[in-house]
Amino acid sequence: MIYCTHPTDFNRVVFSCFIRGVGFAPLNSVIFGFLGDCVEYGQYKFHIRTEGLIFSGGSIGYKLGTGMCGAFITWLMSMSGYVSSTTANAIQPQSAIDMIVNIYIFGMIIIWVSLLLVLSMYKLDKEYPAIMEELSRREARGEM
Repeated sequence: MIYCTHPTDFNRVVFSCFIRGVGFAPLNSVIFGFLGDCVEYGQYKFHIRTEGLIFSGGSIGYKLGTGMCGAFITWLMSMSGYVSSTTANAIQPQSAIDMIVNIYIFGMIIIWVSLLLVLSMYKLDKEYPAIMEELSRREARGEM
């Protein structure tokens, strides 16, 4: 529990949590859909369907990224003077509250800008109908 030292801090924390939720929802809802597209592309390109490898790699990557992000956030919180307590009686310094708000707001902005840059280079969605048509033809010929 965070004890805010100023009345407007609570509103900032709640707003930053809302921004975090809005920021993560689209990412978490489509990430594994992209992996399904990669399975189809891999089958089209290399004539081998590797669902297990691609989805397990995606799962490991997601877990590794989450762990590294958690470590980075822990480091940022430590640098801000966050006071850890198992009794929930710790009063956080203003620098720790500011860091929480900044991570939730600016962290989402950084993630979204990065995602927009990466997705601007994603061309598979334009090729996908032709890929699926070719895979259907291969299956009809018994080449799968």
